[in-house]
Amino acid sequence: LALKKMIIENSPNGMQDYPLLKLLSLDTDIEVGSVTSEIKTVKDEIKLDPNTELERLGAEGLTSTLNLDEFPNIQEWYPDSRRSQLNPTMLSGGASQMKPVGRFSFAWNASKLRDKLYNILSTTIDADEARRNKIGEFNLVPFTNVFICGSICGGTGSGIFLDVANLVRFVAKQTNVVAKIYGFMALASVYD
Repeated sequence: LALKKMIIENSPNGMQDYPLLKLLSLDTDIEVGSVTSEIKTVKDEIKLDPNTELERLGAEGLTSTLNLDEFPNIQEWYPDSRRSQLNPTMLSGGASQMKPVGRFSFAWNASKLRDKLYNILSTTIDADEARRNKIGEFNLVPFTNVFICGSICGGTGSGIFLDVANLVRFVAKQTNVVAKIYGFMALASVYD
């Protein structure tokens, strides 16, 4: 949200000045997006569009504590001491600064995230049309910049940032997009 606020406040027409920019926020806390934001601009309250800019990494389809014997690819890295937390109630409240919980939530939602990234990266931009509409007429490049921003002092961001980068790389290859991937990670001092 802070990034969206910065864009809105520093552009005459806010997000409309960047029609090619796509935002996607990932979070394990189901309350994210449903509560009123405390971030406000000189123009309006800022919200993420729940249909296009927000993806909750919940535990849809999970009705009881997960038996990891059925998921050997997750079982090999998920700590035994945290297995009791793999239930719908615990997972709906966020990763609670536990990296394995964040990573599990990513793995549980990987196909949904792949589809969302596929839709974002496969949206092609016609260079001639962009020039006619004066969209980035001096900045058109033959690649897509992907910026992964998050915190590495909690559970969600620190648990998923590498998997997100790998998924972006995988989807970019599938969609024949040359993607340059950058990471911006906040440390604990940002919350002081």
